[in-house]
Amino acid sequence: MNPPRVKRGKAKPKIQSFADKYARTGTFTSMSSTAGSSTAKTTVNNVNLGYDQPLKKSKLDEPTSQVSVAASQSKGPSKEESRSQAASVLMKPFQDAFPQLLDHLIATEVDDHIGSPCSCEKASRIVKCTDCLMSLSTCQACFISAHVHNPTHWAERWNGHFFVRHDISELNNHVISLGHSGARCPKHNDNTRAVKFTLCDRNGIHETKILFCDCIGGGTRADQLMRAEIFPGSMGAPVTGFTFNLLKDSHLQALESKKAAYDFISALRRRTNNADPAKVPNPYPQFLRVARVFNALTMLKRSGQAHEIDKHLPLRPPGSVVVPCFACPEPGFNMSLDDQEIDEEFRHLMTLFITADGHFGLPRKIKIDDPNDVSLIEGRGIFPAEAGYQAYLKHAGISPEKSTCAKLNAVDMQNKLKFRGCSTTGVVAVNCARHNFFRYGSMVDLQLGEKFSNTDYALSQTLYLASCLRWILLTYDINCQYGIKLVERFQRSFPGLVGVADKLILLVGKMHLRGHKEDCQYRFSLNYTDCCARTAGEAIEGSWRESKQAGASTQEMNPGHRHDTLTDFHNDWNFKKVQGLRLSRRHGQILVTKWSSMNREPVLKNKEWQSVYRFRDSIVPGRATVFKNMLADEAYRSSLKDREQTTPVAIFLNQGLKLKEMQWNIRHIRQRHSKHGDPSDLAQLQTLRTTFSGSLKRWRKEQQLIMPLVIDLVVKLKPGDPEDDTLFLPSDFENASEEHSRYQLETLAALELKLWEGAAHDYLESVRQTVKYVVSLVTDKRRIARGQFLNTRAGDIVHQGKEKRRSAVECYRKAREAIVRLGRSMVDDMFPVLHDSDLTMKDTTSSHELGDGQKMDSWIWRHGALGDMPQKERDEFQQQSDSVQWFRARADMYRWLEQKETLESEFRRTIKGFDRMTNIWREMAKENREKKGYEAYGLQKADMYERMAGECRVKFEKTGAGWPAQDQSESDYVRSRRPQLEYEFDTPD
Repeated sequence: MNPPRVKRGKAKPKIQSFADKYARTGTFTSMSSTAGSSTAKTTVNNVNLGYDQPLKKSKLDEPTSQVSVAASQSKGPSKEESRSQAASVLMKPFQDAFPQLLDHLIATEVDDHIGSPCSCEKASRIVKCTDCLMSLSTCQACFISAHVHNPTHWAERWNGHFFVRHDISELNNHVISLGHSGARCPKHNDNTRAVKFTLCDRNGIHETKILFCDCIGGGTRADQLMRAEIFPGSMGAPVTGFTFNLLKDSHLQALESKKAAYDFISALRRRTNNADPAKVPNPYPQFLRVARVFNALTMLKRSGQAHEIDKHLPLRPPGSVVVPCFACPEPGFNMSLDDQEIDEEFRHLMTLFITADGHFGLPRKIKIDDPNDVSLIEGRGIFPAEAGYQAYLKHAGISPEKSTCAKLNAVDMQNKLKFRGCSTTGVVAVNCARHNFFRYGSMVDLQLGEKFSNTDYALSQTLYLASCLRWILLTYDINCQYGIKLVERFQRSFPGLVGVADKLILLVGKMHLRGHKEDCQYRFSLNYTDCCARTAGEAIEGSWRESKQAGASTQEMNPGHRHDTLTDFHNDWNFKKVQGLRLSRRHGQILVTKWSSMNREPVLKNKEWQSVYRFRDSIVPGRATVFKNMLADEAYRSSLKDREQTTPVAIFLNQGLKLKEMQWNIRHIRQRHSKHGDPSDLAQLQTLRTTFSGSLKRWRKEQQLIMPLVIDLVVKLKPGDPEDDTLFLPSDFENASEEHSRYQLETLAALELKLWEGAAHDYLESVRQTVKYVVSLVTDKRRIARGQFLNTRAGDIVHQGKEKRRSAVECYRKAREAIVRLGRSMVDDMFPVLHDSDLTMKDTTSSHELGDGQKMDSWIWRHGALGDMPQKERDEFQQQSDSVQWFRARADMYRWLEQKETLESEFRRTIKGFDRMTNIWREMAKENREKKGYEAYGLQKADMYERMAGECRVKFEKTGAGWPAQDQSESDYVRSRRPQLEYEFDTPD
């Protein structure tokens, strides 16, 4: 039932006195209601964000500037509209031509030459080939003659009414002859020894006949099929085969689309007979075996193992089929051991950046399968030898590890239910962090979630191969916990690698770091660690999106088959990555000199990690601090005219500010209810109005004693909603100087100004926190929410976050208005105007976020209202703020500089790697001159790498980069190219 409306125009009860006005009690209601949902009240004094850590700024929720708004309102279609219009414009001619196109399509069902004499003049034309482009129909004999070397082309034979598809063996009892380039073997006079054979090609599955060669030296059936580029379905007496073209096509489709073998064969059967595919032979079991063998052989071929490449790269793991990263430092391949002899300040040029991460999108189900099934490339791919790994797990055991830090926690945040029915719950891998290549032997299976022991084994494989490098940096989302006992675990399981593990630089990727407690954000930051360039440490996350597509099929495979397939997929990822491989000036000489000499490493002090990049707890007094000081100061009371008050002025004024905040909140809920008619808003409105009315009544009684001259103004207020009542605090008067004097409010105004200034600091901090909150919610929604339900729910949470932000922004703006009315200038730099465009992320009170190095700070992170603080405190605050800004700006500058230098070094290594592979393949081609196929393939690979090196060299030189002189060290070369990084204070501007 709707509440009674207040009828306009009727006489209102007359208010004769202050007591009259506030003697009445009751419930205030609004006008209407409809269905909807509730929204929680925002507390502005202490905004509860639900996060304990600073969060990342997302580009998804950047406020729109006035320029952007103006641009969006300008004439012309948006990008989406333009794209849509372009599609419709391009489709229009096709739509208009539908009748003609359809006529052409149906016309292919007949041939005008059918029934006419064939060119051989021996028979009529009754057969045509749709696999040959623009072919004429022929007689059966001519079709056979023309397709000796294309026996898998379908013969479309005219039956008098329409074409019927036939295999070539159904024409004149033809057979496919092997061993003599399509001619019949001289050992056979007829086709009596022809074998019925299921031959699969890209255009379908053929039930044909094959006549094998019986000549001495002709080889086995498998040999003859392989020479004809047909892969046999078995090695004994095969009756099924797959053309190389089909296997290459299926391999490429699997790599690009992760198409399952079952789906590929199903499509092939339908292509053979789409009307009744059940009548087509099903070669799926044979195809599974053959495709697996073919793909493994392809990896051996492409990696150079068939050419014995190991002897040319002795520092590589023997037998490796993994495509390496050409840009990462690898002694004996793209650099020498002496190249590492560079100065410490340039160590980023020779650092191996690696990253570890677990992924639960590649599980394996518990199945009844062959326990003896092993990988065809056991110990040669991205998975280590299974026997050694299982022996290690038995020795290391599986103990639970708990993290006391990370919100994005790979150990504690796992949903154990999703592992039900799985023998393998996922994988953990160690990749190169800058280029995201999967490394040899550095992916292992997980059991019951992600454990340190699993990561240790994957890491040990990489460290073993990189043990000769001076610098290795590892990012891992839980490195703050993982690294605590890393050396101790390696002493037990990998004693030979203890020295390498001990020198590891352990950090956390930039995205995951924002989920850690604040101490970690300075100890493990890539932004604040020297010689890290602009490495994000999160590259592996992108590869998992691609890998997960394979999970649906690999989870059903035998263990060895699964390892082979995943190695193949990730090797292809690596190869595609190979194909894609391209100044500070501050004021204040004394301070800069002082800051430059400070230690930039985090230091543990009084149980807190301190860092020059970290902003200490704010020394700007908030409202609570001001309120506390006012209570302690008896001078405030002595300034009052009325000595009979029972409430200190500080409490009275502070309560007045709280009432203001309650009014703001109630008005917002009223406005929202008026717009949406949500009944839950109505209920909340009634509750808040009742609470507010009681508090206001009590406060008005104190106002009679502390502000007696304004009571006449209170009595004259018109009846209405309590949230619209004017409180008549000093800040409520527009003509402040005149009216403060009239009502003797000068002293109260000065005290209220202090409270509003403290409140403005609090509101500004709430703005900062809610900006982080909204940004993190939007980022998580994009990353996690999938499907309508989760998107809707996440959208509701984002909306609630934006409500918190709106409330904080509104509170600051109203506080600023009060401060201005109380005497501060409209252009006061201590409390700038807060625009929507200022709600961006980069700040000095939280950790460095993604992309901050190329963005300017919003003022909300740089301004602190210092107000009337003592000069010493103000100077201390400003100096600390400047130092944090200086160190962060300096870190940004050096990370970008290191990025440029590292990219140039990686470019040089990539070119060296391509040159090295060119020379190796040429050398291997020479070594295999007796094997013409080996020689030709070696020269082909050499040519490929030579072209890659040339293209890379041209791109490199276009950037203006170069190479050290023959007698110049890389350190000297890089130093000579560095710009002036520090300001020379003695140099005149």
